[in-house]
Amino acid sequence: MHSLYYKNSKEVITPIKVEALDDYVLRVLFSNSEVKKFDVKPYLQYKMFAPLKDKTFFAQATTNLDTVCWNEKIDIDPEDLYWNGFLETEQK
Repeated sequence: MHSLYYKNSKEVITPIKVEALDDYVLRVLFSNSEVKKFDVKPYLQYKMFAPLKDKTFFAQATTNLDTVCWNEKIDIDPEDLYWNGFLETEQK
């Protein structure tokens, strides 16, 4: 289980809902009500994430075990999703 704490507090933040968008971007709702977009394209160069190049498979993103995953073998750390994601109101 991953633990992501918010601003030095004891509040644990976890992804609770995910939507796969066009161009390998995830829209992630976190337990603190923040919604962030996360670009997965940089990950696609790594062998572990290569199956995500299949857009049908990429669209099957789900939340499980406190992170975003596609099966038992492919997931992205919630810390990366949160800290490297952009609030929907922010411009990349």
